[in-house]
Amino acid sequence: MVRTCLICGLRNAESNVTCLRCGDPLPAERRAAGTRDRATEPGVWRDGDILVIRKGTALPQRCLRCGLPGSNRMEHLFYWHAQALYFLILLNVLIYALVALGMRKKAVVQLNLCQAHADLRRRGFLVGWIAGGGGLIGALVSIGYPEAAFVALMVALGGAIVFARGTGLPSPVLIDDEFIRLKGAHPLFLQSLPAFGSLR
Repeated sequence: MVRTCLICGLRNAESNVTCLRCGDPLPAERRAAGTRDRATEPGVWRDGDILVIRKGTALPQRCLRCGLPGSNRMEHLFYWHAQALYFLILLNVLIYALVALGMRKKAVVQLNLCQAHADLRRRGFLVGWIAGGGGLIGALVSIGYPEAAFVALMVALGGAIVFARGTGLPSPVLIDDEFIRLKGAHPLFLQSLPAFGSLR
């Protein structure tokens, strides 16, 4: 018999009182073999290279970007809509924007980063906004001076790249009423999770 942590999903030994991974108190009631009890099932799984999260479940205290222990907890709001909506861009960008805004789904995920990736994320925000914003302003004031405008645009592009690389998190591939599916979590992070469907 096992006692499954409701916070991180780790399957602990029956004798454990607190979770070995996150330290959260384990539920008193154990999950009977062969039955499905949502209250004692884990809320985080791996499905191949996809991270599957039941809405409202906090992720384990491991960095989502490298899989190492991470104590820098943060909340991130993910948005997703069906890829078929992108075809509306061929018709009209405004129509696409309005439809996507109305049909998109969102979910808040509590995740963790290690200190190195938390610092990288902060630097990415800072450098990205300064270089990107400064480059765009420089391009606007350099109208009539093609060489200067080109340099300013390259600075803005560089800022956008730094912003994307420094602040990047896994991207949603599906959000429905119960689950969030993210692609891009580190393999080491995924390896620590049970396979999706193994307890369902």
